[in-house]
Amino acid sequence: MPVSKKISIELDNYRNLFEHSQDGIYFSSLDGKILEVNRAFYDITGYTKEEVSAIKSTDLYVNPKIREKFQKEILLKETVRDFEVELYRKDKSKIICLLTSSIFKNETGEIIGFKGLIKDITILKTAISALKISEKRFRVLFHGSPDAVFVEDLKGNVLDANPTACDLYELLYTELVGNNIFDFMPEEKQHKAKNDFQKMITGELKSLESISYSPVSDRVVPIEINVSRIRYLDQPALLLHVRDITKRKETEKELLKERRKRLFEITDIQEREKKRMARELHDGIGQMLFGAKMHLESLKRKVEGQETIKKTVAEIESQLKDIIAEVRALSRRLRPSILDDFGLVPALKQLFEQFKNSTETELIVRLVDESVRFNPRTEVAIYRIIQEAINNSVRHGKSTIIWISLSETKQGTELIIRDNGKGFDKFEEEGHGLKNMQERAETIGGHFEISSVENRGTVIKIVIPNSDE
Repeated sequence: MPVSKKISIELDNYRNLFEHSQDGIYFSSLDGKILEVNRAFYDITGYTKEEVSAIKSTDLYVNPKIREKFQKEILLKETVRDFEVELYRKDKSKIICLLTSSIFKNETGEIIGFKGLIKDITILKTAISALKISEKRFRVLFHGSPDAVFVEDLKGNVLDANPTACDLYELLYTELVGNNIFDFMPEEKQHKAKNDFQKMITGELKSLESISYSPVSDRVVPIEINVSRIRYLDQPALLLHVRDITKRKETEKELLKERRKRLFEITDIQEREKKRMARELHDGIGQMLFGAKMHLESLKRKVEGQETIKKTVAEIESQLKDIIAEVRALSRRLRPSILDDFGLVPALKQLFEQFKNSTETELIVRLVDESVRFNPRTEVAIYRIIQEAINNSVRHGKSTIIWISLSETKQGTELIIRDNGKGFDKFEEEGHGLKNMQERAETIGGHFEISSVENRGTVIKIVIPNSDE
């Protein structure tokens, strides 16, 4: 049977596969003449039908000797699968292909040529090569990173960790990997950590500050965690970069300490100046006014019976009395002596009494016992905060009721000031008053919180710890 008729019979049997295959299909003679190919072969090699008929398979090989080797293997084994070879396209660009080929015979059993598949794997090989390079780079970064790096599954099991991560927990690689990260935490800390972990999985939380605990030495280290979702070993996982921020925290603590010191120096100067001015008003101007009042009383006795003069003296005396009262009130507002002499609670009671006499706003107050004394810095700060808060509440908030609570808790001294005023949207809108209160709280190590809803009032909460943290 002629070779062409033999090929036609085989092509009839496999016509559907031949025409629609994504891989190139070819038939060639023993001497390399290309007898028949499918459409995919043209796409892979870049040749047209006419051009293919004019070339030999040896023209496609970058290294023709490889074709000889391939041919010998086919003749020896009759079928060779996935033989990797480098071929030329028509434009002489190189492609990497997998060839699967076998012999075909005529009806007398004589080998007359080769048939097979050609698969272009250039892109795949490039991707694999790039992936290997990427993995190598990742491993270099992974192992050389100064930050701890963990790979964890979505249950918190450690799939991989770099040397820095092992050092952070003071564990060997084999002791860390394969265990659940939550098992290395104190039991009371696990609930919050698991909640944060779930937020990392959903993408709600991408970074946070936390604490790491060494199960070996109970060492506690402040850390910053940055997390990304990845696939690892064909499963969803989390990649966590964990940075030891001990030095940063120490620096922040020093800066906070320095800020408190500066704020205290400023407020201390202000308080000393207010105290001086209050003393000058009381001992200086106050005494002078009191002396003038005594002279008027003497003059009033001397003009007995002179009604016109007596009336004028009485008017001056009344005005002088009002001025003396105003000077005394101003002196108390600047620096009430009762604060230094008897402490915070008596000073606050005096302040509230003055407030009630000058406004219709209702005060609802709950204070610690008068016998409770704080250090002078704390007493002055609390007094000034309350003074500022009630003035702001009336002047800006237009409040009709103000609630004030000063109590002692396990956390420390707690001050809560709440009103039913108009509130505000932004912290900055209230000007310097709130900022002053916040800074006063900072000078004594207090934690300042404020919440306000427009037309629904404002709440200020300050907690002063028992010891400076």
